[in-house]
Amino acid sequence: LPASAEASLELAAVARAFRELMHSRQAFEQALRLGQRLHDPLMVGRAYIGLGNVANNLHNDPAFVAYYTKAREAYAAASPRYVSGEQLVAANLTNYYLLHRQPAPARQALRPMPELLRLQPAPPMQGLYYAHLGEAQNLQHRPDSARRSWLRAVEVARQYHLTDLEAECLRHLATQALDQRQPARALPYAQQAARAARAWGDPASLAKALRLQADALAALRLPGAYDTLLRAATLRDTLLTQERVEAVATAQARFDRAGQEARIASLEKDRRIQDLEEERRRTRTRLLGTGGALAGSLLLAGVVLGVRRRQRRREAALRQRLAADLHDD
Repeated sequence: LPASAEASLELAAVARAFRELMHSRQAFEQALRLGQRLHDPLMVGRAYIGLGNVANNLHNDPAFVAYYTKAREAYAAASPRYVSGEQLVAANLTNYYLLHRQPAPARQALRPMPELLRLQPAPPMQGLYYAHLGEAQNLQHRPDSARRSWLRAVEVARQYHLTDLEAECLRHLATQALDQRQPARALPYAQQAARAARAWGDPASLAKALRLQADALAALRLPGAYDTLLRAATLRDTLLTQERVEAVATAQARFDRAGQEARIASLEKDRRIQDLEEERRRTRTRLLGTGGALAGSLLLAGVVLGVRRRQRRREAALRQRLAADLHDD
């Protein structure tokens, strides 16, 4: 069973990577059933996370949240407690709420993170915690608190060489400063974000940082704004060319996903029909069994009644013959 459960998880992950969401969900459900039979909370948690990711791919938001909540419960119930899994669930749920601009649920999802980090320190998760906290605080119109959280995230990122996180948080700081009409404060953040993006090797992040840098230079009426903007535009055009190619693949994936959603709905419909037909067959079998027993009882009663009737006729005929013989005598 453990090998079968692990194989189901691997098969589900591969199917999801190839956008075969129907097969992926079926494999994750199989892994979940096996994990529950094995009483393995880690396997159960991984299966729930996989089902949540498939639900997210299908834009089924309530199912995504429900599956991730069950995964967190499974990890918390493990012995020993699987803290890394709980951290992952909290981070992904927070990111989901932030993408939907829901700061209150995001803060709620982040609430257990300090205790989880105390139980098991994890620098990437610590940096991500401060980054997410800053985003939630910014959405709640608390700019000073958000700035402090992002600066803490930058410290952690630099200490542990998390350049992607460093670039992201520096961009947040630059954007916030520009929104507050403080270009002098925004410029160094944008420049540092550009350096981090170059070190990370992410053209999209670099283009965003260069655009912020150009906006700050222009607001300060400093030379170099045009050249910086030109570099950002050139890089953006290169990325747009790539995005056009990817857009075709995305559209195809969306078409495939729509087809898979229809197939999933059809599969669920067929399953319900099969359940109804099975229930009807069981009911018909019970009725036939009851009817057969009743018919057998009636047939037996008829046979007994016929035997008794013939016996009475024979007795009556015998009495008549005896009476005739006695009369003749």
